[in-house]
Amino acid sequence: MFDTHWNSVKARSKVNSRSVRSPQTRTVSVDPMILQGLCLPHVKIESDSLVKNNLYMLNEGLTTNHLKKAKLMFFYTRYPSSLVLKMCFHDVQFTRCITSQLIKWFSNFREFYYIQMEKFARHALIEGVADVRGLTVGRESELFRALNMHYNKANDFQVPDRFLEVAEITLREFYIAISVGKDRDPSWKKAIYKVICKLDGDVPAEFKNHPSG
Repeated sequence: MFDTHWNSVKARSKVNSRSVRSPQTRTVSVDPMILQGLCLPHVKIESDSLVKNNLYMLNEGLTTNHLKKAKLMFFYTRYPSSLVLKMCFHDVQFTRCITSQLIKWFSNFREFYYIQMEKFARHALIEGVADVRGLTVGRESELFRALNMHYNKANDFQVPDRFLEVAEITLREFYIAISVGKDRDPSWKKAIYKVICKLDGDVPAEFKNHPSG
């Protein structure tokens, strides 16, 4: 059915292309039932500033509550498996598009996390920190505040102590790598990713029992 419709659309497009001098504009309509069955990306025409700020595009079936839940899950797991995602988002009907969107969310979470780690590690070197043991991440530290504001903006969630430990390990890994010049290698961060992915913990039961939408 879609092929037949699309062939007619292409045929009409060729006719329209010959009528360049015609001031009339013809609208090609597509059956909404056909589009609904397709897995098409959501395209929005926005200014560059809005696009940069809108890293977490919502897909059909996912809500802002799901996004908030995913951000809080990041305090426990930076690299969640598909099984963990399905257990924590059991109120969503998983499709290829939904799974892809959730994976993309955590990819964006990690990107922000690692950017902050590199930024603070380089700042520590500039400030003359000579001993990696001098790098700590507490609840009053600037680094934690930046992370907490991003993942827990309302500040209504008690961030687990384990996340502070993981953040401190990550910061030190970046500091050591940069201090010895490993950042000259384009793939220098991969070794750090391998360390951090092993530090994921169990997501609390309340994330699995309560619906997000």
